[in-house]
Amino acid sequence: RCHGLSAFAWKANGWTLNLDMEEIIKKENINEPVILQGISQGGFGALFFAERTNFQIKGLVLESISPGMKNIYNHLLDYSPFPSWLFAWLPKLLVYRWKLVKWDSIKYTPSNIINKLSQIPIFIVHTEKDRIYDYRKHFVPLKNLIANRKNSFSWLVPSPAKHSKTDAHPDYEKKLT
Repeated sequence: RCHGLSAFAWKANGWTLNLDMEEIIKKENINEPVILQGISQGGFGALFFAERTNFQIKGLVLESISPGMKNIYNHLLDYSPFPSWLFAWLPKLLVYRWKLVKWDSIKYTPSNIINKLSQIPIFIVHTEKDRIYDYRKHFVPLKNLIANRKNSFSWLVPSPAKHSKTDAHPDYEKKLT
């Protein structure tokens, strides 16, 4: 949805992409375990799909994703052309309106889902030059989250790769295998 050669859709996000994955698996009659690869919002989609379905997942490759909603919100403030103090009220509104006690208590944050999927191998990939999600705020917490798991790995892709362009690195294919 809204990426590459796909048709335009208004609601392209991790949740709708996870529903698309389910539809494709049913339509293509896929019955064998799969490795899901998702870039950016597609990474969220892959996580949501793995967490909410009983489908056999052999592994997850998550590229350029964020560990949680607070990180995404703060990131948007960093890149906003407006002063961040203009939006200081928004988290309070979210807490009041939707009764979110803590940002990371939200059920469907990547960090919470990754903790639940301890049996599935996860490969987290991010780029040093990612202008969308700064690796220090997004990759490092996820790398630390999986650091003690025997079946999971991470790779910080050196420049010149950018957000969702990790495959431009010459070692990309070797790292995936």
